[in-house]
Amino acid sequence: MPSEDLLRVFQGLVSLDCIAWRVGMAHAARLICSRCAAGDPHHTNALRSIGGSEGRHPVYDLHVAEGGGLAECWAGPIWKELEKGEH
Repeated sequence: MPSEDLLRVFQGLVSLDCIAWRVGMAHAARLICSRCAAGDPHHTNALRSIGGSEGRHPVYDLHVAEGGGLAECWAGPIWKELEKGEH
């Protein structure tokens, strides 16, 4: 049976691997979408109701564009995968 120290080292490596995966995916999103690369914010919606008290949630397939319009985010699926937090 592995010692607790060895187990902590393994857990740390898994954690670093997860961080590397997340950083790599975020970098890929910025390469795919010029609006992500420029730092343009994603559009947000209320989770349940217009102006609801629960706050706002990003809509990853849309960016806020010039003049308040909306523009497609080419990296939306990547951001949705990152939000899951399973890696």
